[in-house]
Amino acid sequence: MKAMRAMKEEADKPSFGELIGRLATESSQLVRAEITLAKREVSEKVEKSADSAKLFAVGAVFGLGALFSFCAFVIYALGAWLPLWASAGIVTLAFGLGAFLSVRSGISRWQRINLKPEQTIETLEEDKRWIKKLELPG
Repeated sequence: MKAMRAMKEEADKPSFGELIGRLATESSQLVRAEITLAKREVSEKVEKSADSAKLFAVGAVFGLGALFSFCAFVIYALGAWLPLWASAGIVTLAFGLGAFLSVRSGISRWQRINLKPEQTIETLEEDKRWIKKLELPG
């Protein structure tokens, strides 16, 4: 009776080849899942980067306004020594300040964005530790 039970238990145990096959299948599924996670994580970070790019664009628009206003300032200052040049100077300063603040804000946000897929790296490290623990006898 014990011999039959031992034979049945031995038959129920997977062979070394089956274990290797399962390991290969599960490893490939794990890699696919990690790639999917990395894609999702990177796309989220790209969306955050797009917000910073929008602020850069706003800064560029204000910068162009400052350039045009500065041109008007120089024309009025040199062309007629009237108080009109003072108003052109004020507009130039206003556009320049807007451009400076927008670009500075965009750079600050951009620097705070970490594009490294940290969750994926963390799970890959966990997978690496798990696989090392699994070391098969051989």
